Amino acid sequence: MFAQAIEDILKDQCTPAVVRAIEAGGSPAALWRAVEEAGFLELLASEEAGGAALGLPDLYEVLAMLGRYAVPVPLGQSMVVRALLGGGQAAPPGMITLAASCSRDGAGRIHCPLTPYGMVAGTVLAADADGLLLLPVADAQREGVGVHGSLVA
Repeated sequence: MFAQAIEDILKDQCTPAVVRAIEAGGSPAALWRAVEEAGFLELLASEEAGGAALGLPDLYEVLAMLGRYAVPVPLGQSMVVRALLGGGQAAPPGMITLAASCSRDGAGRIHCPLTPYGMVAGTVLAADADGLLLLPVADAQREGVGVHGSLVA
């Protein structure tokens, strides 16, 4: 049911031309707006929190559909972060991705290298010795990895 609903959006909003344009540095705003307005960001949230409380079998189908269309935005990651935050903390607006690693240099600056979707996300959820960090990336220095079509930063 949810996989079919997201496929209906992706057929129109996530064509190969759109994917190539975003990977080349184009704006993902229209694609993101379409999935956001359809309510897909809250699929994992509890029903009490306004979500769908999606189970693992249905989640798998949705994630497989994202892969099938090579969706160039962190939709799966954003769904997970929103569910993790639950009612305890408001999720920041926009795209959220997960950092695989995080460290601080001697000046206290945070480094999250090779972050998936780091070139398009507005927020990164990272973990260091102090716990979980929700990091806005507006002022961050983003460096592409030099691989054609990669949104990793």
